[in-house]
Amino acid sequence: MRFIGDVHGQFDDYVMRLVADAPESIQVGDFGVGFREVDESPRLGPTHSFLRGNHDNPEVCRAHPNYIGDICLDGDMFCMSGAFSIDRDLRTVGIDWWPDEQLSYQSLNTAIDLYEQAKPRIVVTHDCPATVAKTLFRRHEYWPNATSKALDVMFQLHKPEIHVFGHWHMNIDQVILGTRFVCVAANDYRDIDITKR
Repeated sequence: MRFIGDVHGQFDDYVMRLVADAPESIQVGDFGVGFREVDESPRLGPTHSFLRGNHDNPEVCRAHPNYIGDICLDGDMFCMSGAFSIDRDLRTVGIDWWPDEQLSYQSLNTAIDLYEQAKPRIVVTHDCPATVAKTLFRRHEYWPNATSKALDVMFQLHKPEIHVFGHWHMNIDQVILGTRFVCVAANDYRDIDITKR
């Protein structure tokens, strides 16, 4: 499976380079959906999908045929959209920032319950658990937020085999407490064998 990092609306690069030779892919958020008056994001086959990050219009994403959804469980893979924008004060509501960029507390609780019940082998989100962020990104300031705290609760409840995410714009592949955390950099991808062994 190809996992693609933040695209931020660079759809030509996404189509021509990032996804061109991949039979299936998941873009891990900040696709750039809804930043223009007319949504110009590509429509691809059903084996290419994306999560919503903090730099995606939630309403436009939900209408897009390649959107995974806010919360999704597909076999042993759990996906969750949303994240927190540290630069929200510099953005304009409805243009390049949306108050519902993170899932509601009710939706986060629903996600936690589903996660605890499913105990997925693979997790794909835009951000990562708060404790993991503090470990992996020591040189960066961490901003407490509902999404990363909910992901922390999930990680305490169950340690998946692999957790893939973006948001932090760098490539990292590190095992923490038995879980392989893979952060995919912006405009980059990682091909990961997710078949059960």
